[in-house]
Amino acid sequence: MDASWSKLSNDQSKLTFQSRLASFSRSYVDFLMSQNRVEEALEFADSRRARLLAEKMHIPPDTGMERGGLKALAGRLHAVLLSYWLAPQKSWLWVVTASEIRAFPLPPEPQIRGLVERYSRSILDHREADLTANPAGRELYQVLIAPAAAMLPEGSRVVLAPDGALHGLNFETLVTTAGRYWLEDAVVEV
Repeated sequence: MDASWSKLSNDQSKLTFQSRLASFSRSYVDFLMSQNRVEEALEFADSRRARLLAEKMHIPPDTGMERGGLKALAGRLHAVLLSYWLAPQKSWLWVVTASEIRAFPLPPEPQIRGLVERYSRSILDHREADLTANPAGRELYQVLIAPAAAMLPEGSRVVLAPDGALHGLNFETLVTTAGRYWLEDAVVEV
């Protein structure tokens, strides 16, 4: 697929190919997850992101990371990695620590996008003087962070790889189950 993509010369062909590639990628991630091949699914999803980033930056794509490379990266960074994959039917959160990789199913992308838009609108409209009272901020925390809470000790360094609508979300301002901003419990980097 990557070789075919590189050979395309006009933008229209690349757009059509990219659309089909996105559909294939979603199906392939779903297939890998249905087979409980969690690490392979994460590696594939991240390779797609890396490929797209390399294309946009006009640099050659990296050949990829070795098996177990993400756990080693989490160890080197002394961080927990959260990688999101949003898809129309079922989305995923992968959590990577130095010792394990776990996956958590998330709601479909349209539901997550709606929550992000509602939260962003409430911030822009200054509806809440205190964001900890914002129900959308609490709900987003429950959907996006709470599934991984047991793997996120207080004070953790967390490195996020957002997807889709999550790129515009300020994760630090999400409201924890204790009623405070997540940035009070973790050091968050994107």
